[in-house]
Amino acid sequence: HNYAVKCEVTGPLDENGYVCDFIALRDELQSIVASMDHKVVLPATHPTIKVVDDGKEVTATFEMKRWIFPSEDCNILPIANTTAELMAGYIADELRTRTKPKFGDNISTLMVAVDENRGQWGVVEIDW
Repeated sequence: HNYAVKCEVTGPLDENGYVCDFIALRDELQSIVASMDHKVVLPATHPTIKVVDDGKEVTATFEMKRWIFPSEDCNILPIANTTAELMAGYIADELRTRTKPKFGDNISTLMVAVDENRGQWGVVEIDW
């Protein structure tokens, strides 16, 4: 898939007239997205797909099928499935975790949207 990701924050304006430092927010978002770029993205907690990384190779199994990938080519996310909605939730949680120490409580909500196919967005909005 070719994904697009967008982010939106809401909150009161600070003394400089903005909600947060968008450059810092953008840089963290880009870092999270870069960890998935050109990778096989796999779910860690899918109920029927088992994913095991032995440090060298990742093996994914589903029923009688098995796929093997080099570990460095994979990103195993702590989600149940690699839907746009769950990926948006993962990105939002990760972005909040990484930026909350810098931004404090000035942000009210964080919205992350993942587009998986030109207009098919999975959108998650979380409280800060």
